[in-house]
Amino acid sequence: MQKMMTAQKKLEAALLVLTGNMDFQQKKVVVYHQYLSDIKADAIPYCIRKEYYHLLRFFEGLFVVEGVSFAAARQHTVTAEYLNESALAVAVLTLLMHLTQWIAIENYLTSQRLVTG
Repeated sequence: MQKMMTAQKKLEAALLVLTGNMDFQQKKVVVYHQYLSDIKADAIPYCIRKEYYHLLRFFEGLFVVEGVSFAAARQHTVTAEYLNESALAVAVLTLLMHLTQWIAIENYLTSQRLVTG
């Protein structure tokens, strides 16, 4: 749970950087190095991990992402979507939204267990 909450905070901070006035390539460097490089796949629930890997594809070619083989996992080629600033923000926001929902559900279920148990 702690890893998910840390990932949630880093995604929120990455969104703030994406709203800044820097060049898109600079934003990608900052977002990846300061926030996303610290989020590992095990911090993301398995059922939404596809969104995590989709987000990492925005950084393909710029960085070597530890533990991720883009060539082996590629289901489609890099398109203009991955070069678009708003698409990157949408990918971060989507992952953040689903992770937040997952955390809320897990907290609810845990609290229900404590009440009834």
